[in-house]
Amino acid sequence: MSDDGKKLYRTQEDRMIAGVCTGLAAYFNIDVTLIRVIFVVLALLGGGILLYLLLWIFIPDQPDGSAESEPELSDEVEEVEQEEKV
Repeated sequence: MSDDGKKLYRTQEDRMIAGVCTGLAAYFNIDVTLIRVIFVVLALLGGGILLYLLLWIFIPDQPDGSAESEPELSDEVEEVEQEEKV
């Protein structure tokens, strides 16, 4: 199994409650709706709420300086640097 640098985080974007489902969907590269449906079915069967709470506790929040937000920041920095040169 290769380590491609993926880490499991609760995401800040598109979260409904705590970002657990969106984090799992991003990590496993599947649709977030599928993950949410699975949690609803598990909740109806009796284990989904406890599982969600445990994941909420043990999966860390996505750091502010995450790799996903860095390109946007670097683009803004480049724009400011270009404006300063003019």
